[in-house]
Amino acid sequence: MGKTTEKAYELYRKFKRYEEAGAVLVEAEVIPGRVMTEISKRCGLITVSLGSAGGGDVNYLFMNDICGEQPTSPHHARAYGNLYALYEQIKDDRIHALKAFRKDCITFRFPGDAETPNTKEKEFKGFVAKLKGGSLPEGQTQPPRSGIKTSKWVE
Repeated sequence: MGKTTEKAYELYRKFKRYEEAGAVLVEAEVIPGRVMTEISKRCGLITVSLGSAGGGDVNYLFMNDICGEQPTSPHHARAYGNLYALYEQIKDDRIHALKAFRKDCITFRFPGDAETPNTKEKEFKGFVAKLKGGSLPEGQTQPPRSGIKTSKWVE
């Protein structure tokens, strides 16, 4: 926008019409800096500029451009950070963690004792005895296990 004599003058006239209509500011995007400077000097509007060099009264960029949230920045922007690389690292770490969790579940390493609530042995034995309608046989410290766990997700 505004790269030729005619297009630049057309922009100036448009800004003046906005001013005459009562506007107090205009948002201008990607106008050559020198053109924006001359228009801004000649109209009473506050010029808020995205990608028009320093020619406007106010310069702005979108936060995602400033912080570098995409692999490449638009032509009019500059990244002051590299959040894209962090997002990629987060994505990789997330995949790694989910695979490790799945593997531990399949191989019965999760949950472990640290992640499992427990009860005192005496309370547990009393609970099992109540389930059976009586107490455990003499000398037996825990009920016999029936079967071995298997996982339907083992490949």
